[in-house]
Amino acid sequence: MIANCTLCSRPLGVCDFRSLDVSRDLIASDNILPHTVGETYNVLHNKRHQWYYLRDQMPNEILIFKSFDSKVGVAISKSHQSAGSNPSNRPKRVLTRHST
Repeated sequence: MIANCTLCSRPLGVCDFRSLDVSRDLIASDNILPHTVGETYNVLHNKRHQWYYLRDQMPNEILIFKSFDSKVGVAISKSHQSAGSNPSNRPKRVLTRHST
């Protein structure tokens, strides 16, 4: 592990969409940019959320997650990520590494 590494002190957490209560946990918000207007969702805290992270992720390692699939029910386009420094809010579940 690298001391003072951002990935170590603020690991990227990815929320399992299946643990979200879509009707209560998500708030739509506009992203207004000079050339376009889009929409994203802010996520309200819910103790039922299942958050995952890659333990001891190194700067040269990437995390890829599927956020959309044209086949209904395969993936949802509302994936949520968070990086924070509050140790009590860090994800508890560790993702498994797979090599290619």
